[in-house]
Amino acid sequence: MIAITNRAGTASLQRLMAALLVVSAVVFVTGILLERSGPAGEVHTLAPPLATLVTGGPVENGNESAEANPQATASVPGSETQGETSFGLNLENPWLVAAFALASVALAAALLRFGWPALVLAFLFGASAAVLDLQEVLTQLGRGNLLVAGLAGLVAAAHLAVAFLAIVAWARLRAAPAGPLGAV
Repeated sequence: MIAITNRAGTASLQRLMAALLVVSAVVFVTGILLERSGPAGEVHTLAPPLATLVTGGPVENGNESAEANPQATASVPGSETQGETSFGLNLENPWLVAAFALASVALAAALLRFGWPALVLAFLFGASAAVLDLQEVLTQLGRGNLLVAGLAGLVAAAHLAVAFLAIVAWARLRAAPAGPLGAV
């Protein structure tokens, strides 16, 4: 009877982890979209402006008005905008964001389909994603973007919960007594 209770409890934990993974993927994508768009729908990039002001130095051509007025010089922005990087990867790359969200949903499906073998992956995914999420919380707090920092905090909490629940579910499975012939 204890083994049935442990298995039923583990199955409910796996369903909860799957739900947390799907919700965290949705909140993660929402946070990225909010971070990319400004308060008025303006897209923020970290590219340098097209024209910068350079103060003129002493000019020997006899034209004193050129000395007092700043000159506009064009600077060419990089071919791609630089976003946040970690381990050499641009974490705001749309392909990476989509891959991470799909990996989260795929892990949720694996938890529901395969059960206990996916618990190790759930722990590794949850713990490693939580580290990156906490880094994002600190980054957004440093920028003063409290809305995105709050969303990143929710995603971090969900990933920490997934890692913790994976440990609890694994411990429950290990504590279940073996049935006849060692079957669990």
